This record gives sequence, C-alpha cells and structure tokens, in this order.
Amino acid sequence: MINKAYLRSCLLTSYLTRQWYKLSLAKQYTLASSALVVLGMIVLGGWVSNIIETIVTENAAVATARYMDNFVQPHLQALPSANVLPPDSSEALDGVMETAAVHMRVSAIRVWAHDNMLVYSTRKDEIGKTLAPKESLNAAWHGKISAEFDHPHIEEHDKDHASHTPQLEVYSPIRSSAGMIIAVAEFYENAEELRQALIQAREQSWIVTGVVTILMIAGLFWIVARGSTTIERQQLSLQERVEQLFQLLAQNEDLRNRLQASAHRTTELNERYLRQLGSDLHDGPAQMLSLALLRLDVLKPRNTESDEEARKRGNAHSTIKSVLSDALKEIRSICSGLTLPEIEKLSPRSALLSAVRAHERRTLTSVSIDICDLPNDMDHATKTCLYRFIQEGLNNAFRHARGMGQQVSVRSDGALITVEVTDQGPGIEPHRNHPSDVHLGLAGLRDRIEILGGSLHVSSWPNKGTRLTTRLPIQPTGEAYG
Repeated sequence: MINKAYLRSCLLTSYLTRQWYKLSLAKQYTLASSALVVLGMIVLGGWVSNIIETIVTENAAVATARYMDNFVQPHLQALPSANVLPPDSSEALDGVMETAAVHMRVSAIRVWAHDNMLVYSTRKDEIGKTLAPKESLNAAWHGKISAEFDHPHIEEHDKDHASHTPQLEVYSPIRSSAGMIIAVAEFYENAEELRQALIQAREQSWIVTGVVTILMIAGLFWIVARGSTTIERQQLSLQERVEQLFQLLAQNEDLRNRLQASAHRTTELNERYLRQLGSDLHDGPAQMLSLALLRLDVLKPRNTESDEEARKRGNAHSTIKSVLSDALKEIRSICSGLTLPEIEKLSPRSALLSAVRAHERRTLTSVSIDICDLPNDMDHATKTCLYRFIQEGLNNAFRHARGMGQQVSVRSDGALITVEVTDQGPGIEPHRNHPSDVHLGLAGLRDRIEILGGSLHVSSWPNKGTRLTTRLPIQPTGEAYG
C-alpha cells in the first residue's frame, strides 16, 4: 500500500509538473502570485479583523464600565472599612438592577472584593464565596478595564448567567474617593447589537481585502501578460529566423554538394581529356618524329662527295637527329605524364604505390614510402588527385633535388587523408627566382586539390629540403554526388 501510494503521488506530481510547464509565463506568474497574494491577504484580513474586534470590544467595555460606574460606585464606598457589603448598599444595588435603563443593558452584576470573594451578586447564593480568579479579573485589580466577548467556554460559576444571546463580560475596577481600587465590578451586557456590528465590520474588512487582492492580481497579471506577449512574439520571430537559417544552411549544403559533384565530374573529364591528349600526341607527332628519324638516313654523307661536303652533311645529320631524338623523348615524357595507368580498379594503397614505382622506374631513383590506415574505399576523383599529387611532388623532388631523400607518407584519420612528399634538396627560397615550372606545378596542384575541398601547404628550408603536404576529405565510392 505504501509503494502504491508513493507511486501514485509521484505520477500526480509528474503530471502536474508537465501541465505547469505547458502554461505560458503570464499564466504561471498569475497562478503563483495569486496563491501568494491570497495567502498574504488571508493572514492580513484575519489580523485586521482581530484588531477591529479587539478595539470595538474594548471600546464597548469602556463605555459600559463608565456608564455602570455612575450607578454602582456610590454604593460600594463602604468596602474599604469592611470586607462585607452593608445591607443598605446591597438593596441599593438591587434597585439599580431593577431600573429599566440598566436592566435593558445589563443582565447580571457581580462585585469582587479583595481575596477574590464575591460581596455582591444578582444570585444571592453566590455572595460570600471565593472563586478562582480569571485573567480579566486580575487585570481589573491592576486598574485596567477588560472584557470577553461571547466566550464559548462558560465557567462553572458563570452557567447561570449564560443565555442564548451573546454576552459581553466586562470587568471594571471600582475606586474609592481617594482613588484606590476597592473592588471589581463584573457586568454581563447584552451584546447582540455589538455582535452585529462586529459581523458587519468583518464583512467590510474582508470585502475591502478581497477587492484589493483582486486589483493587485489583475494589475500584476496585466504587467506580466504584456511582457509575456512580447516574449512570445520575440520567440516566434526567433523561431522563424532559425527556420530560415536552417533552410539557408540546407540550401548551402545542397549547393556545396552540387559544387563538389561538379568538381569531381570536372576532374574526371580533365583526366579523360589529358588521356586523349596524350594518346593524340603519341599517335600523331611522336609517330611523325619517329618516321622522320628513320628517313633521316638519306642525309648521310655519300662516297661521291668531297670530304668538306661529307663533313658538313655529317654535322647537319647529327644535329638534326639529336634534335629530333630530344623532341621525341620530350613528347613521350609528356605523354607518360598525361596518361595514367588503369588505377580505377586498384585499391587506394595500390594506386599510390603504383605512382611511386612508376617514378622509380622512370628516374632510376629510390623513394621511401610509408602508408598507414588508408581506407579500402575511395572515389575515383580523390584517388586520381592523390596520384597526381605524388607524381608531381616526386617529379619536383627529382628535378630540383636530384632525387635526394625522396619520401612519401600517407596517413588517414577516417575523415581526412594526409599525404606528404619530402626531399633533402636545396629547398625553395621565398625571395629567389625559380623556374616557371615550379610555380606552375604548385599552382596546378593547389587548384586540383582545392576543387575537391582539400588544402595544400608547402614548407621549405634552405639546404634542408622541401615538404609538400595535402589534406583531402575522404569520399567513399558508394556516396555519389548530385
């Protein structure tokens, strides 16, 4: 049972919490402030009502005491000399109670002497008795007029004075002509009118308290509602701007994907163009130059020519043959650089190794290579770009560093692939003029890499070598563009 009750209370608390946070700021503030203000007003209203009742009761008691002193005090002046009221004084007090003015206002009278003994009472059997003192009686002996209104607990000796109508029990000190307190008079006043006045005063005080509370809550709600409306408008505006921003980001992402797709297609088209150009050079000018070299033998010296003519013809033959051989070699070198081996079906590791091995065969130099964590899946454009980077970097190392300290390092972190090509040549001095092929080669590499979303960094130190570093995002083969 305890667990079920605890679970039920937890569920109820959770439900109320969710409902609370669904409310607007203005409603939350209104409910919270209303509870606090109502609680505060209840406390304040009760305090004010008690003060009003106390003041009205004390004023009524003082008025009754002053009124009755005029009738009672002259007949009690004999008490200082005797602790018993003379018979003529008792008869005089009985006559006072029989007068219409007093009888309509006061229902009973008691007179207390010192030692809390009753020396007079409208009930004659009480005279001479000593009763337990009340707090109000003790206060009267100290000179204070005190009263108890409609007391719910009637003491045993007060039962005969109880009635269905509300009573105001007043204790008034009786003084001698010298100003000393000689007795305490206890009056039971009919307090129906006083009760009605107190009820009306309570009602008016609670009405005023309620109206003030409602006005305070309404004013606070109006202030918070305006602020809450402003906040809601700003939230809606901010939400619209965030949605617009997400739409722009989605459009930018789509444009970026299209741009990358276009870059990949451009790279592939460029490679196809280069392969076609290499084939055309090989099948056209290279073949013609080969034919020219074969037909060049007709320019060899003849036996019928003089020695001088034979020498000149031999020199011309050697010069032309040398030029044509160099041209053919250069064209074939260009063709080998333009055309790529069939790397599409190779893994990334095998493709990059083939670039290094081809360079070693072509230059008769050695290259140190280190490949780690290279993915097995890579799109063709990225693989071709890395192949060209290694090819161009090693060509520069061979051309300007004579192949000293050639190294290739390949690393991957799953998102980016980093390739470094280093040598131990003289380096590239920033303020020194270099052959145009250096700048064109680096510019071509940079354009090729950046179009695929990568970066190229060149580090060089005089007489310590050069390092080319590229970083490219890895694009799997299965993830197509556009």
